[in-house]
Amino acid sequence: MEIVRSREDPASIALALALEPQSQRIRIVRELEAIVLDAFDLSIVREGRRLRYVTQPLQYVRFLAIVTLVHRHVLSGESIALRSVFYELEDLFPNQVACDRVVMSLARRLQVDRTTMNIVPASDGVFAGLIDVRFGTAVAGVSGQLLQGSAANAEGHKIPGKLNSISQMRFVVSEAAQFILLIEKHGVFMALVESYISPEFGKAPVAVRFLGLRADHVKVLSIPRYKFKPLRQAAAKKALNMISSDFALGGEPMSEELLFMQEFGCLQIESLFDDGTEWFCFDFLARVVIRRMSSGFSLTSGL
Repeated sequence: MEIVRSREDPASIALALALEPQSQRIRIVRELEAIVLDAFDLSIVREGRRLRYVTQPLQYVRFLAIVTLVHRHVLSGESIALRSVFYELEDLFPNQVACDRVVMSLARRLQVDRTTMNIVPASDGVFAGLIDVRFGTAVAGVSGQLLQGSAANAEGHKIPGKLNSISQMRFVVSEAAQFILLIEKHGVFMALVESYISPEFGKAPVAVRFLGLRADHVKVLSIPRYKFKPLRQAAAKKALNMISSDFALGGEPMSEELLFMQEFGCLQIESLFDDGTEWFCFDFLARVVIRRMSSGFSLTSGL
């Protein structure tokens, strides 16, 4: 490990650190350099408890590695996630906890929080769709950075990990938005974004495509018979299997729905177990599907 004392004067460092309050960042840089250079004095090394690190060679190298990383990121103004610190120094630390302890030890030594050292929590999530987010406070009537959810790719726009950035976020939801979906898994989120859920719903992704009609919905909506297309052979076979299986033991309403599908061969019907799901299904059909059918579209077996 090569350790070189910085020969830059405070003015040049201040120029490089223009994105943050100058005095605090310069102080952190100077203290980091002092820790590294003073460490060559064995008397300082023996005072490991005061500095919250111990004198064993490996642990001492770990501490210096964190100091070097923080020094680099404070100088550059770039942030790094706490988890990424461990991955970058994975050869030195046995686990994430050990790495976090050294980071917090250094933060205590500098008397700052870790975000001041440009070590931030991982992103708290992503967003996409009919939501816009503005960052920063308004200056001279002009707000800060604007991220448009409708322009996001499948990865979505990242929500920052810095608390001060989150506190300055302002979400603006479009009037055209009808639902806000909270997705836990990033893979599912990407699939939904790639499927492009538009204001007019469009073609639903596979995961929600089989929210079907109930027989009483067909009657209420008075859908013309010629609008239906026959079930595919595989779907018809599945319906017969459902009727003859324990699925039909769900009660008389369930059996009636399945018999209706078999008799008319016109719809794939999915059982809807709660009022919220059924309401969403019926509302979607009443406002979107029927409008499309009246415009000349046919209702297929898989909505």
